[in-house]
Amino acid sequence: MGRALALLVALVGLSFAALAQDASPLRQADERYKADILLVVAHPDDEAAATPYLARALDEGKRVAVAYGTRGSSGENQVGTEQASALGAIREVEARRSLAHFGISNVWFLGGQDTASQAGSDSHFSARDLYW
Repeated sequence: MGRALALLVALVGLSFAALAQDASPLRQADERYKADILLVVAHPDDEAAATPYLARALDEGKRVAVAYGTRGSSGENQVGTEQASALGAIREVEARRSLAHFGISNVWFLGGQDTASQAGSDSHFSARDLYW
């Protein structure tokens, strides 16, 4: 019985060793998706708060990428009639175009559910009430 158990343990050990040796090498990272700076914000236009930092980084040759949690489809539209998904589509196109203008091509929209802001229709507060 002792020899049979020792033989079984040896065979199992050799099987694991053979599997470990057959592992394929790791693939190299895709250079197209590498970034020195990844800016993650909730909505299109939220990147405006980081604009000076991003401008400096781009001037220094840094690779910048931006990820948006949502498409901004629940925001107010003060210049057109588009709402909901149509507004989100417009905001996505605007964000991609404006970032591409500065050489930022790695832009991702993560598909999060957008919620109405404080300035939405449920509130008496409006963006027109803000003064800068």
